[in-house]
Amino acid sequence: MIGVETIAVVGGGPAGSIAAYCLGKAGVKVDLYEPKGPWEKPCAGAVTPKVRDRIPEMTRLNRSFLKVAVGRFVSPSGTMIDLTSRRPLWVLSRKDLNGFLLDLAVSQPSVKLRSEKVLHIERRGSLFSVIADRDRVYDVLLGCDGVSSKVRRTLVGRFPNEHIAFCKGYYLKTEGENTAITRFAPFHGYFWSFPRTDSICVGAGSRDKKAPIERWLETVLQEQFPGRERLGSYAALMPAVSDPAFFDLPVCGRNWALCGDAAGYVDSLTGEGICYALESGKAAAAALMDGKLHLYRQRVADTFGRHLRACARASKAFYHSPILDGMIGLASKSGSLRDFLITFMSDQPEASEAASMLMKKAPGILKEILWR
Repeated sequence: MIGVETIAVVGGGPAGSIAAYCLGKAGVKVDLYEPKGPWEKPCAGAVTPKVRDRIPEMTRLNRSFLKVAVGRFVSPSGTMIDLTSRRPLWVLSRKDLNGFLLDLAVSQPSVKLRSEKVLHIERRGSLFSVIADRDRVYDVLLGCDGVSSKVRRTLVGRFPNEHIAFCKGYYLKTEGENTAITRFAPFHGYFWSFPRTDSICVGAGSRDKKAPIERWLETVLQEQFPGRERLGSYAALMPAVSDPAFFDLPVCGRNWALCGDAAGYVDSLTGEGICYALESGKAAAAALMDGKLHLYRQRVADTFGRHLRACARASKAFYHSPILDGMIGLASKSGSLRDFLITFMSDQPEASEAASMLMKKAPGILKEILWR
C-alpha cells in the first residue's frame, strides 16, 4: 500500500462511509468528516437488488425497511402501467441508511469521526490542509461531499451547472401504501413517490432550470395524494449528467479522488445514485490500498463508468414526451415489453446488456402490437 500517514474523507454519506469502512478494515488511519451525522435526503433510501448483489455489507442492514415490489409508471399524457418486480426494493429513510453506513465506518478502530464542518481545503505541496474546527494536514484526500463538493471546487472546479438538477419534495403521512410511483413530466423531469415505514417520500426533479417544477409537483400531489398531511419539505441539487464528455473531467490524482455525487456518479435515466456512491467509495479505497489511486478512474470504468456514459448519452432523447408516451403506451399493449421492463426493474442490467435484451424481444413486441 502507498505510504500514507493519514487520510481525510470529507463527507459521511454512502460513498464516504463505505470508503472509510474499507480502509479501516485494512487498519488504515482515517479521519471521516461529517458535521451533520445521519441526515435525511430528498430521495428515499431505496436499496436496489443491484446494491444488494454488489455491496455485500448491505445484507447486514439492521434498520427497519419496507419491501416494495410494485412500480407504477405514468407517461406525460397519463397512460399508466403497473409492474411487479421479482426482486423488491428495500426502502427506508436516508437518515436510517446513512446512519447504518456511518455506524459501519466508525465500528473500525482506525476510523475517527470528526463532527466538524469543513470550511476550507488547501494544497500544501504534496499534502492537503483541511480546515474545520482546526487545521489538519493529510497525505490523501477523498472528496465524498456531494454535488456542491468543496473538494471538487478546490481540485477540479465547480460542478458544471448544466449537469445539475433541482428537486423539490415532501414527506407525507403514510396510509399503508406499498407502490412506488414514477410519473414523467411534460418537460425534462419526473415525479417520484417511495413509500416507507414511517412516511411517503415524494418529489419532482428536473435539470431544465426553466421547468415549472414546483407548480407541476403541486398539481401531481393534488391528483395522487389529495389532502394528505405533509410532515416536512425539502429542496436539493443532484447530479444529472447530460453529456458523456463530462466523465472525461478529472476525478483523481496521485493522492486524491472524488466519489459518489461529487464525481457525478448518478444514472441519468433512472436517478439511481446510491449504488454508484457505494461502488465508487469501495473502488477508491481499493485503489488506494493497492498504492495506485491514480488508477481509480479505470476501476470505475471497468465496473460502472461505461454504463453511466451510455445513460448520459441517452437521457436527452429519453426525456421527451413522445418517447415516454410511446414507450409506456406500447408496454400497456405488449406483454413482452412489460416482461423486459420487469427484468430491467428486477436485475438492473448494464445499458449494453439491456439494449441487447430489448433487441431480442423486439420481434415479439412488434407481433403483439400489430396483431392486437
